This record gives sequence, C-alpha cells and structure tokens, in this order.
Amino acid sequence: MKMREYYLIVGCARSGIGSARFLLKKGYKVILLDSKDYDVIFNIYPEISVLQEDPNVILVFGQQPDESILSQVKEIILSPGVPLDIPILSKARDKKIKIISEVELAYTYSETPIIAITGTNGKSTTTTLVGEIFKNSGKKTYVVGNIGEPIINHVEEASKKDIFILEISSFQLETVDTFKPKMGTIINITPDHLDRHKTIENYFDAKLKIVKNLRKEDIFLVNQDDQRILNATMQYNCSKIYFSLKQKVSKGAYYEDNIIKIVDNGNEYFVCKSDELKIPGIHNVQNVLVAIALSYFSGIEIKVIRDTLLSFGGVIHRLEYVRELDGIKFINDSKGTNTDASTTAIRAIEKPIILIAGGYDKNVSFDEWVDSFEGKVKYLIVIGSTADKIIDCAYKKGFNQVVKKNTFYEAVLQAYSVAKSGDTILLSPGCASWGMFENYEQRGNMFKEIVCNLGGK
Repeated sequence: MKMREYYLIVGCARSGIGSARFLLKKGYKVILLDSKDYDVIFNIYPEISVLQEDPNVILVFGQQPDESILSQVKEIILSPGVPLDIPILSKARDKKIKIISEVELAYTYSETPIIAITGTNGKSTTTTLVGEIFKNSGKKTYVVGNIGEPIINHVEEASKKDIFILEISSFQLETVDTFKPKMGTIINITPDHLDRHKTIENYFDAKLKIVKNLRKEDIFLVNQDDQRILNATMQYNCSKIYFSLKQKVSKGAYYEDNIIKIVDNGNEYFVCKSDELKIPGIHNVQNVLVAIALSYFSGIEIKVIRDTLLSFGGVIHRLEYVRELDGIKFINDSKGTNTDASTTAIRAIEKPIILIAGGYDKNVSFDEWVDSFEGKVKYLIVIGSTADKIIDCAYKKGFNQVVKKNTFYEAVLQAYSVAKSGDTILLSPGCASWGMFENYEQRGNMFKEIVCNLGGK
C-alpha cells in the first residue's frame, strides 16, 4: 500500500456510510472503522454489504485497531456518535492527522447555500418548519443533518440555486474547521451531553463554531433573551438579526400580546397570532420566531411564511399525538432526550400526566426536571440506567408516586393500568435512548406500536 492514501471513517452509521460512498465516487480509498461487529451493523444498515465488496474499501469492525493503521491515513472523517477521546483519535492527533466531520467534508465540496440551525432544544421542529417554508416558496430544498439525512448524500445533486436547511448538533460542530453557513442560529443553550463535553462551557464552545467563520455578508440570528448567547456572539463580524419571546427587537422577529411579528428597517409586519398555530406551547412560539426570521431575511414572502405556519403540524416524536383510548390520551415525545426538552413537554400539556421517563445517563441533574412535576405529573414510571438516580431525586423532592420497570413494554402497560379518563400518558424520557434502543426514533415507534395494540380496559 502507498503511504497515507486512505480516508479513515470512524463510525459506520448514516453519515459514515454516506461519506464512504461520496469519497469512493471521487476516486478515493476508504477504511471504515466501527467497534460493533459486522452482523450488528448489517442488520441496521444492510447497504454496508455493497461497501464490503468494493476493492477500495477496508472494513475494520468489532475491534480496536492498532495505531499502525494510521500510517495509511491522510484524513479522518468522524461520525457524530463517536467521541473524540477514543485511543485511535488521540494517536491521530499526536500524528497531526486532521479529523473532520461529515458536515465539514460536505461543505468543502459543495457550492449550495446552507442555513444551519443548532441549539439544545427545538432544532428538529425549527429545521423542519424552515424546510417546509422554503419548499412552499418554490425553492428546491434539502432538509438534512442531525434530523436524519446526511448532507453529504446530496452534495453532488444540489446546485448553487438550491438550499440546504441543516440541523447541526454539538457533536457535528466539534470537528468543523472551515464550515461557514449563509445563515446560522443557536436557538437556546441548556446543559446537555455533559457525559461527552464534560462541562457546559465545552458544550457551548462547540455550539459557537456555527458562527465563528461567518463574515459581513452572512447572517447570524441571535436569541435576544439569552445573555450568554448575546455576549458570546458580539465579537463576530457578521450581520446580526434577533428573535425574542420577551421584548421587541431592532431587526428580526418577536412575540408580544399573542402576536408574532417581523421587524425590518423600522417597519413591523404581522405574521400570525400564536393561538392560530397547530403546534402547542410557548417553546414552539420560539421555534416559529426562529423559522420566520431565517425565512423572511432569506427573501421568502410573508404570505408563504404565514400559510406554512398555519398548516404545520409539528414533527414525529415531538409531542406527537398517538391515540385516545378510554378517555386517556397518549403522547409520544421520544425526542425529549434531555431534561429541558422533557420539562417543556410537561408544561405544554394541561391534563394530569402519567409520565414514562429514563434511559441513558448523560450525567445531568434531574432536580429542576422533578420540580416541573408540580401540578402536572401525578405518576412517574422510570426505566433504563437512570432509573435509580431519578427515583432518588424524586424521593428527595417529595414526589413518591414513582415506580421502576425493567422493560419498556412493562412501563407502557403500567402507565395504562394506573391512568384514568382525562389523563395523558406522556413518553418524554428526559434521557437519551442508548442502551435500550438504537435511537429515539426506535423508542418512539415502539411506544406507538404498543399503544396502538392496546385493547381497552
């Protein structure tokens, strides 16, 4: 083998497979590395079999590779689910081998404008809504990124006239370098993923990479209600617009007296009333403000924006209505993968709640989350590795109506058995799905399947 002729792709999930396909089309050779065995990966991503047969691909699965493999590697593409501190990446940094994300790879080869959206909560709803607005304007639009479809899969087909609406996570932003969207925003910041980032400061620094390369011709949408974001983004030399739930903005979008407005050049434009929206909760008003500001200041007409808003029903797995049985409503909020998102879901529901929660432990506190139960949650069922931690926190806070179940199926049945007519059974775990499920989609789909098979009391 020639020296350093391979791209090493670490993590064989959607973005890893997409990156491999893209690089192979460009004539490069790739090494695909994953700690999971081939059979496990094949069951989730059967398309891996095509890569296995390619002579320009080396698969290294089910093991930790020897660092000698790095002598063949020119650059590393890191999948977002893989932490930067694994041994092979530490060795790569020692050898000055560049480590980038799939998003950075896509940006390097693409000329299509990007609107990038990050934040702790609201990313998927906002990204989906912006995508719908752009599609309804007649523009060819690709909704990509952390929301499901890797951006790299569309780089070759998308043109300069099209648009990427990109949901981007802190994991993806960690390893960008030159990435520069046309427009970007950080919707909000609350503690999350501290198991990986260790501190809120590190987490915030990763999020800030969305704005660091922006120039005067680029636009950054600032959350005027978040002092941390306001202060941190003042230093960047790009055009800025603002959104706020609490006060009027100089340029951007704001909410006042049930009315959502756009402000531009000193003029105010009515968009809609919040009670006209199909998606519930003040958190969704914030998502709408972000979406309309990004769309309007990209040149989309207010009528298109308004018509899209009034027909938009939200996203799957985020406060998703499943069914009503015996007067009991079932709501799937599997995308509530942190305590802040789960708290938001709890606040959005008016009826008494039977809450199913728990999952993978991201080393965050549950104190404020349990505080949000007051007057809302009447019964709590916990699962996963965080179950005992949540129970301890609940007891400490004086909330004793809590039970632990070993399986997800048992948890749903328990919720139904204690619920009464007028109650809402809410799956909003406040934790990641890992350990019990492949992802939050699988968790939400299983909830819906179990619920839809319930026969009634």
